[in-house]
Amino acid sequence: MATINVKISSIPNAETIEAIQETEKMKMHPDDYRGYDDIDEMIEDLLKRIEEW
Repeated sequence: MATINVKISSIPNAETIEAIQETEKMKMHPDDYRGYDDIDEMIEDLLKRIEEW
């Protein structure tokens, strides 16, 4: 049987802290971010952004 080593910590790493901060910023300024009601529209917009990137 294979084992998986997993480190569990109650202290978030830098990437997690950054994601939390980004989420808080989005919650404080929702008008700065686009929302979608249509998944096809969202995917189309994301693909355009990838092409521009």
